[in-house]
Amino acid sequence: MADNLDNLSAWRLVLALGRTGSLTQAAVAADIELSAASRLLASLEKSLGIPLVDRTTKPMRFHANAKPLLSKIEEMLDLHRDLIEQASLLSESEARVTIRFSVPTNIARRFFVLLMDRYNQEVDPNVDFEIFSNLDHMDVQNGLVDVAMLPYCPTNVSGLHVRPFLTATNLIVASPAYLEENGTPERVEDLVHHRLLIRTGRYYPVTTRLFSLKEMFDLETLKRQPLPDKLGLLARSAYSGPARKKNRRLSTVYGDCMTCYQSALAGMGIALDLSLGVIDGALKSGQLVPVLKEWHRPLWQNSLVIRERNLLNEDLMRFMNWFAEEQGREGRARWTGWYRKFGLDPEAVLERGY
Repeated sequence: MADNLDNLSAWRLVLALGRTGSLTQAAVAADIELSAASRLLASLEKSLGIPLVDRTTKPMRFHANAKPLLSKIEEMLDLHRDLIEQASLLSESEARVTIRFSVPTNIARRFFVLLMDRYNQEVDPNVDFEIFSNLDHMDVQNGLVDVAMLPYCPTNVSGLHVRPFLTATNLIVASPAYLEENGTPERVEDLVHHRLLIRTGRYYPVTTRLFSLKEMFDLETLKRQPLPDKLGLLARSAYSGPARKKNRRLSTVYGDCMTCYQSALAGMGIALDLSLGVIDGALKSGQLVPVLKEWHRPLWQNSLVIRERNLLNEDLMRFMNWFAEEQGREGRARWTGWYRKFGLDPEAVLERGY
C-alpha cells in the first residue's frame, strides 16, 4: 500500500538491506520477522514502482539500481532521529531560541552587547544571540543569518522584508598629529591636498559626495555646487548615490571600517565616513577631532532585513521590532548629540535629507 511510503520501519529495513546486502540480516537488524520483512519490501516496491530486492540471486540481495537511494534514506532517518532527540531535550519551560544577527563593522560592538543584555532582561530571557559582522542582504537571502542591520536599504530584491529605522550621518575627522603635520583644511576644496580615508565594501554606499546645508562637493569633479532649498526625492537620491569614477587627483585609501579607523588614529589621513558610534571614545579623548564640521557624507539610511518567510516567526519579529525602536532612538541620540556638541544643527540636516 502507498501508506508504506510514510512507514519509517520500512525505510529502516531498506537501509539495513543496503548496508548488509542480505534480507535475512536486514530483517534481524530491523527487528522484523523475515516473512513480514519480505512482504513489507514487496509493498514498498509496488508503491515506489522500482525493485529494491534482487530476487534473481540466492540469497536475495539489495538491488544495485536502488543504491542511489541509500544516502537519502540515511539522511531522512538521521533527521528523524535528531528531531526525536531534540524534542526529548525540551522541558516544560520554554525552549531557548538563537537569533543570528549581523551588524555593520562601523558601529561599536559595545552598544549591541548592552542592547542584547537589555533584551534578555526586559523582553525575553530565552533568546541567545550569535553576532556576525558586516554581512549583507544577499547573505540574509541565502540564510547565513536571520537578520542583518545594513547602512543602506536594498531594493528590487525578492524574498526579503526591509525595515528602514535610522537615518544618520557623521563627522569628517582626523588626528591632531595629522593636522599639525599636514595642515587643517579650511575649505572643502582643500581636501585635494590630503590623503582621504574612505570606507568601501560589497553593496556599501561609498562616499563620493560631501554635503553642507546649502552645497554639495563632488569628489569626482572636485567642484562644489549650490543645492536648491527644496530638493525632490528623485534628485535627492541621485545626489546621494555613488559616482561611477574615482578622481585620480585625490590621494585616497579605500578599506573597511577598521582600516579607516586605525589609519585615522595613526595620523595617516582624514576619514570621511566613520560612524560616530565607532569614534565616540576617540572624540571624547581628543585622539580624533572634527574637520570641516559643516560638511558630511550623504545620510546613511539604516535598515533591518529579514527573509519574508520569517515574518511569521514571532521570536524574530519581536526582537526586530524592539531593536528598531531602541537602536533607532539611541543611534539618533548618539549622532545628534555630537552634532549639537560641536555647534551644528542635526534637525536641519535631517530636514534637508542628504
